[in-house]
Amino acid sequence: GLDKVSYPRVNLVYATLEVLRGKSIEEAARKANRGQVYTNLVDVDKIASRFVVNILGKAPKLYDGVFETLDRIKRLGYTIVVASESDPYRCQRLLDKYNISKYIDGVYTGNKSQGLLKEVLKNYNCDTKIMVGDRLVRDIKPAKELGMTTIYIKPLYIPLSDRNEIIEPDYTITDYRQITDILMK
Repeated sequence: GLDKVSYPRVNLVYATLEVLRGKSIEEAARKANRGQVYTNLVDVDKIASRFVVNILGKAPKLYDGVFETLDRIKRLGYTIVVASESDPYRCQRLLDKYNISKYIDGVYTGNKSQGLLKEVLKNYNCDTKIMVGDRLVRDIKPAKELGMTTIYIKPLYIPLSDRNEIIEPDYTITDYRQITDILMK
């Protein structure tokens, strides 16, 4: 469906317009990816801008204990790097909004994969390599494939892509503060 719409984000708007015009989601995605949606580009740019501000611009709620955990991890001497699928601007804006940039040593954005994680590992020569994530397929699987220690923080909502996966993280936690307990073992 719409998850097959490729970037740029404006393609999502094109596909949405086609669905609103009565096309199937699959057909709308194909047309948007091929640039076959005909509409007023000014309107599409306005819609895309509103979409980004009103939907993507909403700040997600942080897990309880994030601030104290990041502070403890930094005091323990660890390097903290964020690997995110968000665009770089939004990622940095959220780090700044929540006042956690001061804990972060680096930010890498792109599709979470072995490639992205290899880039992080290449640029940070750390003895301990740990991935903390709330997505089995996107966070834990590529990290395990690279031999990293994995900590899975179980989300309230488990995405469809994770529901049928058999991926065994090294640790599963329900509270962000449990991370420091694991690091101190």
